[in-house]
Amino acid sequence: MANLQKKSFWQQYGNLILILSGILIGALIGVVVPDFGTTIKPIGDIFLNLLFTIVVPLVFVSIASAVGSMANMKRLGKILGGTIGTFIFTGAIAGVCVLVWVNLFSPSAGTTIELVASEVGEAQTAGELLVSSLTVSDFSDLWDKSNMLPLIIFCVSACGGEQSPMGRLLANLNDIIMKFVGIIMLVAPIGLGAYFANLVATYGPEIIGDYGRSMLVYYPLCALYGVIFFPLYAFLAAGAWSKPSCAPPSPPLPPSPPPPPSP
Repeated sequence: MANLQKKSFWQQYGNLILILSGILIGALIGVVVPDFGTTIKPIGDIFLNLLFTIVVPLVFVSIASAVGSMANMKRLGKILGGTIGTFIFTGAIAGVCVLVWVNLFSPSAGTTIELVASEVGEAQTAGELLVSSLTVSDFSDLWDKSNMLPLIIFCVSACGGEQSPMGRLLANLNDIIMKFVGIIMLVAPIGLGAYFANLVATYGPEIIGDYGRSMLVYYPLCALYGVIFFPLYAFLAAGAWSKPSCAPPSPPLPPSPPPPPSP
């Protein structure tokens, strides 16, 4: 068994500390020198574009490489059904939790930012909602980050075995994408700092209080969701509700005969 190396505090939380520090420094820049905060806005925009660009290939390659490493095609239907069912089940629970929580604790109450009203689209029927959630009308729409579930279904269809040409291709692509993600995370403190510097410079220091209220509403909900529903999902995934076997216990083995007496 390989020895597990214990990571230091900085190895575990260093990236998070740097990102939070970048956000704090950017907010201070927006308060103290708002002109400079507005000037560095393109840096934040570049970081956000990189982040949004990597989402779709990251989901596609990670899921497709994991599923594509299986050589047993008989499990494909079971995995596909489980993926869709889990996505819908957990998404419905999370949506209900958010709706109840924001109605109890409104994150927009008392905000100083003017909210722009947007037009409400035409309501979809249950059949139209099912079709639009599971499929797309064009192949190019799969690469839109708003169509994650159809992309996951497409990824699951990429079974072929770990040593197949598709399996090797996906494994190599996964390594490339993860290196690209690592590069993005290296510049995350600078990108987020520039984004928040422009945000505070544009809307004023009052936005810090508005964001703080939103975080006070959001993070307790995340904590409650993690404490309550994550153990429940693990409980269900482990098959804890499966019925015990009704087969009778096997009879005990007969005792072995005594050894023959020595002459």
